[in-house]
Amino acid sequence: MSADMRRPQRLNLTQQCAESMKQHIAHSALKSGDRLPTEQEWIEMLGVSRLVVREALQMLAGSGLIDVQQGRGAFVRDGAQISIFDQLTFGLDLQQLRYTDVFEARAMLDLAVLELCMQRADQRTLDDLGDLLQLMQQAIAADESSEELHRAFHRRMLQAAGNPLIERVGLALLDMFWRIGDSMPELVYPATEPCGYDQIASHRMLLDAIRSRDLARSRQLVLKHLPVQSGVTYAFPATNES
Repeated sequence: MSADMRRPQRLNLTQQCAESMKQHIAHSALKSGDRLPTEQEWIEMLGVSRLVVREALQMLAGSGLIDVQQGRGAFVRDGAQISIFDQLTFGLDLQQLRYTDVFEARAMLDLAVLELCMQRADQRTLDDLGDLLQLMQQAIAADESSEELHRAFHRRMLQAAGNPLIERVGLALLDMFWRIGDSMPELVYPATEPCGYDQIASHRMLLDAIRSRDLARSRQLVLKHLPVQSGVTYAFPATNES
């Protein structure tokens, strides 16, 4: 057993073995296509059963980190081929997600990004967001898709937040929300009130708030921005108000 390997000590052996395997890949500087130890070698290195080793390998394969080939062994995958969506949603039953689950997660991100934009957005950012909003309006008026412009608007807000970690994490989360929406539109865009959801008005509201630096209304604006289900009241973060 190498010095950088730790025997799993706690309950969830499969998860801990998977973590030890990831440590081995990192500390051994394994590259795409390199072969991992055999099942028997893992058994001896980690001190667990063959079943646990196989479950851990399948867990890593499910997250896209490795490729398990029948009769040949397990190999490190190219990081560029690993789907962030698959990693973020690994182990989740997307069909069991409720709209409130998606709403709370999206509101958490939007609130942080909106407030940072209110504090840090410069004139160039405001001009860029205004241009994107105008292009969205033109696309909708011409009965063309505005989805990519909509996404570009939120990407620009992430950049304007001025925090590279939030931008990186936010891009991954937005991609996950959008992909969930693409596959389950009834989950992300539920039935709304008769007046419907006005995409242009919603995004203009965000831009106006960033321009005015209106931090006092940030939570209210996020709630107004996200489509909500008819007859359901949401609060974020949760409050004790009735």
